[in-house]
Amino acid sequence: MSFVRLSAPSYAMLSYERLGGAGIPILFLHGGWGYSLYPIEHQAAALAPHCQFFIPSRSGYGKSTRVSHFDLNFHQMAALEMLAFLDACKIHRCVAWGHSDGAVIAAWMGLVAPERFYGLILEAFHFSPKKPASADFFLQGATRPDELKENVRLILEAEHGNDWREVVRRNCEVWLRLGREQREDDLFGGRLSGLKPSTLVLHSQDDPRSEAQEIETAVKQLPHAAFQLFETGAHSPHSHQQTKEKCTRLIQRFVSEIALT
Repeated sequence: MSFVRLSAPSYAMLSYERLGGAGIPILFLHGGWGYSLYPIEHQAAALAPHCQFFIPSRSGYGKSTRVSHFDLNFHQMAALEMLAFLDACKIHRCVAWGHSDGAVIAAWMGLVAPERFYGLILEAFHFSPKKPASADFFLQGATRPDELKENVRLILEAEHGNDWREVVRRNCEVWLRLGREQREDDLFGGRLSGLKPSTLVLHSQDDPRSEAQEIETAVKQLPHAAFQLFETGAHSPHSHQQTKEKCTRLIQRFVSEIALT
């Protein structure tokens, strides 16, 4: 594990892991509960000869600078933080692969600074701020995190320490607030169709955090994106036993095509 201090205005200290060898850098952006629930070691090993992976813990996660809460614009703020992370690591251009909340952040990075990216991988993507089908899930995480399954609690504690309940609470609370307070119909204020970098969208039909027709509506905003919809894969096609191999091959092909352009 390494650490990097960001420049003004945040001066946050972020921890990060680096996997793989040399070659094209891939920035992996974890979901709302951190990295360890859905690790990418399988993909990192498969792409290692030609890629290097940077896996930062954003502010509020892992051993990075702690925060007390997330504002409604937390995806946009995280996008700016991750651009600062690239600057601190002297990464001028990379592939951004985001999972779940990380996919929203990756898309915002592509909107804010498209010249910084060879391409984007958006996995288990969120488009709508309103998630009525997940309301009970978010309420449990915000108020009763100790009711999570034991194996999940142990993974979260190993990554975040005794603060793991606050990690879950912060993320679930802000999603509940988005559902109540966000006025826009999507998380991008109608800007997603302006995304310029080459994009690969990976999603599962049985994703429990996805609303009916949510991903189809999002993909209509990205007519030039490559889109793979798995029948299964739940909320993490890259780590699901039935989809991780195909997911890995799709990512390999996407990155290889980018490297040739």
